[in-house]
Amino acid sequence: MISGERITIEDAASRFRCDAITIKRVLKDIRSFGIDIHSAGKKGIVLFNKPTQNQIKEITLSYFSAAVSTQFDRGLNKLVRRQKANAIPIITAIQMGIEKQKKVIVEYKKSDTDYCLKVVLDPLLFFHSDGRWRLLAKDNNTIKQFLIDKITNAELTVKGFTRIKKEDIELLFKGSFKSWIGSEQHRVVLRVYPPWKNRIIPSLMIETKLLSENEDGSIDIEMIVNSLHEIAGWIVSRGKGIKVIEPKELRKGVIDLAKLVLNNYKLG
Repeated sequence: MISGERITIEDAASRFRCDAITIKRVLKDIRSFGIDIHSAGKKGIVLFNKPTQNQIKEITLSYFSAAVSTQFDRGLNKLVRRQKANAIPIITAIQMGIEKQKKVIVEYKKSDTDYCLKVVLDPLLFFHSDGRWRLLAKDNNTIKQFLIDKITNAELTVKGFTRIKKEDIELLFKGSFKSWIGSEQHRVVLRVYPPWKNRIIPSLMIETKLLSENEDGSIDIEMIVNSLHEIAGWIVSRGKGIKVIEPKELRKGVIDLAKLVLNNYKLG
């Protein structure tokens, strides 16, 4: 095995709580991707050749497809590039936790340092937002999102948890502007001028948006979002053509953030 650990068919069946026939079928599926992996008697399950990055991508995508039904994208590419072959057991352990309602122990790299935070999570679902794969999970009674490519290890436990109702999860996403998921609610009104209005309106998937035309050709967008900080960053990144009408806190947040950006270009 890649890790050097000796694992037999029976060990794998016990670890993933299934029968030996299922493990043999999985090995056969893996071999269909061109990976030379076999059960070699006393040696256990042996990987005879190192998988290529493309093979890892194909296998990882096949596991993702069972959970999220999507095509290959940059988010998956980043996951495989960072975690390499470890991407497969990470996704497998988390997906099994979601399906079987079992807690997972996750090692999560919060910054660019080598330090990893170890947390016990109730995994709820995979989702894709803002170009990256994310895990929605419950951490100590708080629902959070975790970037998949920052998870360095995931271990399935035998401890169960109570699944959150589908309706409650949908409410969390209802006010999500880009990637932030939370229970806050802020009423926001933005005035969008050409040419931004033709570019932005089709891409805004937020359910709570209301549109109204103005005489000068601009459009007012009214919506409920769950993070003023996130939408402030989005507005600043668009530059000219988007104006905050309400609330005052968002207007101030945009101004403060823009000032910080301008500080990067002070001459001196």
